[in-house]
Amino acid sequence: MMEDREAGLLVEAGLYRFFSQLFAAPPPPWLLQDLVTHCLLTTACHFHETSTNPHPLEDPGWASVGEELAVEFTALFSAPGEHYLPPYESFYVDELHLEQSEEAGCGTAFAGGTRKGFIGQQSASAVCTLYARAGLELNPAFHDLPDHLAAELAFLAHLADCQASALQQGHSELAAHCARQAEQFRHSHLDRWCPAFLARVQANPISRFYCQVAVGLEGFLAGSTASRPRPTAVAELGSGQEGDGQVVRK
Repeated sequence: MMEDREAGLLVEAGLYRFFSQLFAAPPPPWLLQDLVTHCLLTTACHFHETSTNPHPLEDPGWASVGEELAVEFTALFSAPGEHYLPPYESFYVDELHLEQSEEAGCGTAFAGGTRKGFIGQQSASAVCTLYARAGLELNPAFHDLPDHLAAELAFLAHLADCQASALQQGHSELAAHCARQAEQFRHSHLDRWCPAFLARVQANPISRFYCQVAVGLEGFLAGSTASRPRPTAVAELGSGQEGDGQVVRK
């Protein structure tokens, strides 16, 4: 029988992968069905607690409104507009340095200084380097930047998988190394911006589904790694996907 610690890590990896899929693209029917059937948002939100009867976050009707959710996904995370919420670390963390300019022929001068709110900055190249060091790359089918939330969550799923595998094979030092990598990545990257992003998603006025997704992810990220196993259905979520289903790959 698999040790509780290893089982907990595999489920943790499955939940990271689950949220990565939710923020990478509109949810396909099979994912919505799993989300509702297995109460995956509720499981994730209370993953680090001992609560036996938490209030469910899921609406059973979500399994049949995939097209509506696709529209909401596009408005919130894909198409700049009134409700757009950029899911990129660079947007929240990095500063763009602008040089002061004199008034030109167009009659406009720029004061210079630093500005936030731009994408594709230092954080994108920094996490891309970390992925490469781990032997990973972005899937070419994932047409987005390396500091997208989906990519960062997928990387943490990979590290949890590697830690579980190392423990299974008795490589305690390697498992500890993977754990330190995950902790450092959380501290240096994800935790610096994800709480602010999730707060915006929870306050969005157009999608209760993504509000609840943000609540689930916030609860999941708030705790430390669990030491007890969870349902196998969660641990296996997305673990066997190949090709276009992956955000990062070897």
